Amino acid sequence: MRSKKGRRLAALLAALALFVAAMAGCSDTDLGFFKLIKEVSELESFTVSADIEVEYDENVLNSFYYYYYDDEEGSAIKVKLGIVGEVVYSPPLDTYLNLKVKYGINSNDMPHEANIRLFNGVYYMPVEDYVDLHVELLRLGDYSDKMCRAVKTAATKETGECDYVILGDDAYLYQWLSFTGLSMYMDEIIAEEKEITELLTNTIMRLFSGLSTGMTKAVPDGYAMEVTPEKAVDFYSSVFKYISQNKPAIRKGMVEFFESLPEAEEEIIDYFLDEIEYYAPSKWDSDYAKLLLRGSSLNAQVTKNGDRYTQDADLKLRFKDEPLLSFAGSSGIMAKDDINQEAPTLDNPISLEDIDTILERAERRINYVNTMTISWRSWYFYDVDDGFNWIGVDVDYLEGYAWHYMDCINDYGTLFVPLREVCGWLGIEVGWDAAEKKAFATKDGQRVDIEGQLYAGTMFVKIREFEKLGFYVAYEYDSEWEQHTVTLRRK
Repeated sequence: MRSKKGRRLAALLAALALFVAAMAGCSDTDLGFFKLIKEVSELESFTVSADIEVEYDENVLNSFYYYYYDDEEGSAIKVKLGIVGEVVYSPPLDTYLNLKVKYGINSNDMPHEANIRLFNGVYYMPVEDYVDLHVELLRLGDYSDKMCRAVKTAATKETGECDYVILGDDAYLYQWLSFTGLSMYMDEIIAEEKEITELLTNTIMRLFSGLSTGMTKAVPDGYAMEVTPEKAVDFYSSVFKYISQNKPAIRKGMVEFFESLPEAEEEIIDYFLDEIEYYAPSKWDSDYAKLLLRGSSLNAQVTKNGDRYTQDADLKLRFKDEPLLSFAGSSGIMAKDDINQEAPTLDNPISLEDIDTILERAERRINYVNTMTISWRSWYFYDVDDGFNWIGVDVDYLEGYAWHYMDCINDYGTLFVPLREVCGWLGIEVGWDAAEKKAFATKDGQRVDIEGQLYAGTMFVKIREFEKLGFYVAYEYDSEWEQHTVTLRRK
């Protein structure tokens, strides 16, 4: 019986072996390409500049995830980025990243800019930059210029004295930075064990000396890589074939590696080699992958001139002959030791959740709901504990519309809806009087008590309660389809 520890380690070794074999290969150009990439990733302080264009199509993206599902409302999104800044990975700061990002979305050709800071593992953005980005996304969603200006004014006023938004920890943008070529290094857990990682890398490099990716070449001052689905799938298959054909040598090399580790478990090596054969792709798998991704390509290049590195990437990803994603970027990285490492001033931060709540509130106050239609069928609540179920809500805003689902309660034929959620859509502020144990809403500056029932910490109310807040309430029933429809309309 193999232990969980053994399985985890075997899986780790398999992943690492394939990673090194596929990424490093053993030809001179393979080694040169990835050694130069590794050299860039080990810089502790550098300046960076990059120009990036990204385009993706939501229709194809949905098809990529679901194979058969098409979202008719999907559209192609084009994003353009210009990045300049500096990065420090050494004392006296644990980590410090200061970037200025110019951006444009769709037809807007980079008219905006935002600042992003990473300090000791936490990302920050100035509040005004975050609000501008949110408003630009509203514009992308067909909000009028007048509506966008009104939302920005309301949101800016409500943020008050807040200076920075806390975007999250460094995991939030880590993969994005790696994707753009600004930072590339292995998983932290592996990287912490530097000696073991180096030993394992050298072991695998020696064991896979007969392999070459065939996807790299030398260029002036550096190396280039060209990847196609055909080349990638064929090399991936050759890795499995190579392991199966060279089991004795690979086993011997892995034994030598394990003997240098505490608590070596030799059976793990056999498990690792067995798993390789089990997961080896069939010809049908390989041919199908080539067909699905036909026409895709990745061209990357890294060069070095003095202390300056340049990385270029051009990715075109197609799925079933449709363009899914394109990415074109060039980044210049200059090793520099005299970057200002004084701790930045990041006063009066606000959490991402709080700023999003403020923006949502400002948006709904400006772009308020004219009509809300709640519909369900009788059988929605059949055999449901406590009559608790999701039902559909169609919301018609002043500009645009949306479709939602929300949890509701059917109490012996009477529908109860969540007060705070519905009032959020309607732009109505709600509160809770702890002393009187009552929910209330604010209408024209006056408190309006709302009757309802608490369920799992949420106040649910009858639809008719919204008449107190200035809404017409209409009810219809279609007996043929057992369709119930309640409409709230602003007076």
